[in-house]
Amino acid sequence: GDSLSISGNKKFAFNGEIADYFIVLCNIGKELGFVVIEKDNQGISIGKPINTVGLRGNKSVPVSFYSCNVPKTNLIGLPENTHKIINSIQESSWLGISAISTGVMESALSQAVKYSNERKQFSKPISSFEAIQSKLANISTDIEISLAMLEKVSRLKDQDEDILRQSAMTKISTTEMAQRNTKQALLVHGGYGYIKDYPIEKTVRDAETLKSICDSNDDLRLIVSKPFIN
Repeated sequence: GDSLSISGNKKFAFNGEIADYFIVLCNIGKELGFVVIEKDNQGISIGKPINTVGLRGNKSVPVSFYSCNVPKTNLIGLPENTHKIINSIQESSWLGISAISTGVMESALSQAVKYSNERKQFSKPISSFEAIQSKLANISTDIEISLAMLEKVSRLKDQDEDILRQSAMTKISTTEMAQRNTKQALLVHGGYGYIKDYPIEKTVRDAETLKSICDSNDDLRLIVSKPFIN
């Protein structure tokens, strides 16, 4: 016929609460394909936003599809190209998460610098102490490493190169640096870092979440190590 019937569930639909359209990967006969489904389709049921540890502005929701009738004109691309599209989406999403992770580190550094220059002990700012300076230097160094990785791999993406492994490496590195460095920035704040009045606690929670979304880092390590396996 001229239409498809789509059924299934998606537990985490990023920005699903505010989306007008859903792009769904589904089985079409013996092939995989992407289908655009409008939010007002009668077969869609959208749940309440999920209360996550970090990235709460994302508004992730569970979405269920019950025999959604969709015209075949809503198919994106040809089924035989689906795996190429999936790889391209993964590359872009991993680079996107890497960019967010870098921004999270920049925010953490800015907060740590501000606090350490304002907070005084023994009549001088704690930024004058070597232990604090070491933390700030480490965060700053990792930011530059992240930016360099992002620039290199993004350039290859623009040149239409296959960057699945490189983008996986970048996501692993930047998200784990973000997790490590936001915690260092929190330590600069001392006990105040655990108080919600200071935004660093939110920054730490966001960094913690980045490792697990758009494929976990453990899964990505399997992609990175694949060429080394006989």
